[in-house]
Amino acid sequence: MESEPHAYLNGVKVDPFKTPMPKGFYLITYEFPRRIEKGFRTTERHYEGAIAECLVYDGKLSEEERKGVEEYLRQKWLSAVDLF
Repeated sequence: MESEPHAYLNGVKVDPFKTPMPKGFYLITYEFPRRIEKGFRTTERHYEGAIAECLVYDGKLSEEERKGVEEYLRQKWLSAVDLF
């Protein structure tokens, strides 16, 4: 089992500690290797902003499932966000 979480920024795997925070609307997906016992309350100031929606699953999604969830959220929220 892997010990490090993974992050995807707009569908692309990134290192959240080295990737600059994007401007405007963006979609960030975190995959954790094990259950988080105390909750997920901060990004340690690496990514900030208003959270429109947070989905939590009790198991690892396949690559196809993750991309499907990201696309669903992108379509849902792009119409509600002023990008300019």
